[in-house]
Amino acid sequence: MVYKGKLYYLLFAVVPLLLLAGCGDLEPDMQDTRTVSLNMDFHGKSSSRGSSSVSTTELNQYNTHLILALPSWEYLTSSYKNFYSSFAQELMNAENKKVSLEIPLNTQMKIFAFLFKENYSLSDLFSEVRKVGYYGESQPFSIDAQTNDLRLSINLVQVPGTGTDTDTGEDADINGNTETDDESSDTDDVNIIIDNTAPMLIYSPSDGANGIGIDDNITITFSEAVRNIDDTVLTNSNIDSHVTLKLNSHDGQNVTFDATINENKKVITIDPTSNLFYSQNVYVAIDATLEDSEDNVITASDASFTTTMDPSLEAFYPFNGNANDESGNLFHGQLGDNVTNSKFPTLTTDRFGNANKAFSFDGTNDYIALNKYVTYNSISEITVCAWVLSTDTTKRKFIISFDRSESFRLALNDDMNTYVGWDTTDRNGNSTVDDLGTPESYEDGNWHHICGWYNSSSTVDKKIFADGVMVASKSNTHSGRNLGTNYRQKQYGFIGWGSEASSFDGNGNVHSNDFMKGKIDDVRIYSRSLSSEEITALYLREKP
Repeated sequence: MVYKGKLYYLLFAVVPLLLLAGCGDLEPDMQDTRTVSLNMDFHGKSSSRGSSSVSTTELNQYNTHLILALPSWEYLTSSYKNFYSSFAQELMNAENKKVSLEIPLNTQMKIFAFLFKENYSLSDLFSEVRKVGYYGESQPFSIDAQTNDLRLSINLVQVPGTGTDTDTGEDADINGNTETDDESSDTDDVNIIIDNTAPMLIYSPSDGANGIGIDDNITITFSEAVRNIDDTVLTNSNIDSHVTLKLNSHDGQNVTFDATINENKKVITIDPTSNLFYSQNVYVAIDATLEDSEDNVITASDASFTTTMDPSLEAFYPFNGNANDESGNLFHGQLGDNVTNSKFPTLTTDRFGNANKAFSFDGTNDYIALNKYVTYNSISEITVCAWVLSTDTTKRKFIISFDRSESFRLALNDDMNTYVGWDTTDRNGNSTVDDLGTPESYEDGNWHHICGWYNSSSTVDKKIFADGVMVASKSNTHSGRNLGTNYRQKQYGFIGWGSEASSFDGNGNVHSNDFMKGKIDDVRIYSRSLSSEEITALYLREKP
């Protein structure tokens, strides 16, 4: 009397290798092979006789599983050594319950299984005969290069005296061959799925996402566990080398990060060492040096997303066909006085050659009035940036100003023989006007990114940046005081002019030598002092 248990083999990962040369004496139509991975999941299931069931606990006592691939004409026997000349034999990996076998294509085959309670290696098993606890075979099957799904059935036969003796109504002849009553023919399935597909992956944030938090982590999630292509395990120590994180694009500035991989090897978490920059395009990529357990190599891929807008960005004028503020604060600009066309700057090409994406100023009377104002003693920190182009070196040209210099102004060819002037006034009034200038000119017919910077709490409290680099600075210029004089409650701003205005589009005192002659684009006003790294990143993000 022999006893039948139930073994369920969920064989769902088959990895194609490049077609390999076949073994030995196979016929010509049997020369090509494919590596088939069997993922085995055990469970017990009652048969039609009711009492015939082998529990998972029982089967889990068998620590060694010898799996063979044999021609269909092979005759089942409990003596596994009779099959030493099998096409393929391997032990199931006890940790993940997987085994890989080299299966000839277009050939009738069977899968044979032999279970042992002791822990054995292949050499142990074939150095001498070991005691088999369960054994069985599948029905014949055949695969070809295009096979994507194949399902088999397999029964396990218990060798007497090796486990829980449960009568299943099955007998064995002297050779160990099973004789099964028809009413007890219930079987479990063996599922073999041919998988030609590398692990899929998902980026979070997704490609093209906007408004991502600057302190958010980035994750790459795989559809199955991955490893290094040399079959070594991915760890928190070696995962960094597979990931790229940059500003803007694949050739952008590197962003330092620390990457980790979770315990099941499916999720990579990328933690930037410091916060990302606001309104920053971020590029993340994974290389093609990872694979699943069946040697399917992932495809190199990448994604890009944009971080959220800086809440300190009080006004942003990208000049996308108009003078609107796109910071969300609605401090829209107005062309000239909104009446006299000769005072309107004209739309022109930007630094990328895009039409109607910048404004050209004639140097005579063109300006943009800003529906934004500052109040007395209100500016403790500020950063003002703009892209400018000019070839004129004969006159002062205001980029942006609030009441000329009674709060601040940023200009080309400014007073005191400076090239870029960053002039500020604190709450004590005109007696404490400070002029900071650059040592060289930027009126060379090229686009330049120019920024003025102030921080009342910093010892070095004034700076000028050109093309992402600090080119001038001063210390203690206002002795820790806020900017803005004390004789106007509201001071309105202008782009391309230095007129004094206490109301929106106020014409104040006109200074004809203050009008911009050249192009201006992408004007930004921040209510904080950006870090040098942020200004550099802003320049790199926007440079042509």
